[in-house]
Amino acid sequence: MLFQLFLVLLLVVTSYSFLPFLIEPSVTNHRVRDFLIQKVQLKNGDLIFRRGTSIESQIVLLSDRESEYSHVGIIYILNGKPYVIHSVPSEADEKNEYIKMEKLESFLSDDKAARFALYRLRDELKDESQAAGGFAYNCYLRKYSFDNDYDLKTDSKLYCTELIWKAYKSAGIDLLNGRLRSVNFIVVNKKLIMPSSIIQSKLLRNIYSN
Repeated sequence: MLFQLFLVLLLVVTSYSFLPFLIEPSVTNHRVRDFLIQKVQLKNGDLIFRRGTSIESQIVLLSDRESEYSHVGIIYILNGKPYVIHSVPSEADEKNEYIKMEKLESFLSDDKAARFALYRLRDELKDESQAAGGFAYNCYLRKYSFDNDYDLKTDSKLYCTELIWKAYKSAGIDLLNGRLRSVNFIVVNKKLIMPSSIIQSKLLRNIYSN
C-alpha cells in the first residue's frame, strides 16, 4: 500500500519526536459543525476538505505543500440529511476498503479533522454538481474500493481525490485541468491528484472554512 510505504520512508527521514509538531490540535467543535449543518444550505456535489489528524494525513500534507488539507469528500443529501462520500484506506477495525458514506458530523469529528473547508461549483453549474453527487453515490452503492495502487486507469478502484475528479468528469467538468503533482520518494515516483490539484480549480468557490 502506497501510504504504508510513505510512512516507512517518512520514518527513515524523520523521528517520532518530530511528528507531534506536524500534527495540529483539533480546532473543530460541535458548535462549528452544527453551524455548517444547520445554517449553510449544503447541496449535492459540494466538496468538503479536511485537514486530518492521523499520521497518514501528515504524509499527504508533506507531499502536498500547496494545500492546507489532506483529504476531501463529496456531499450527498439523502432524506434531507447531509452525508459525505469519500474513499479512504481501511481503518484498524475494518476488513474492507469500500468507498464510505458517513454523516457529516462523523467526517468532521474532532479525532478526524483539525480544520475543514466547504467548496462549491459556480452557481451556473448546479446541474453538473448534482450529477457529480449522483455519480459518487453510485460508486458507493456499487462498493467501489480504495485504490491502493493510485492508478487513474482503474474506475472501480478510486483514491480520495480521484473519486472527486471522476465524479465531476462524468458531468463534463474537469476540476483537475492537468494539475497532477509529482510525488518523489526514495523508491516512489508517481504523479497523483493531490487536494491542492482540486481546490485550485477556478470553477470552485469557497463557501465556508474555519
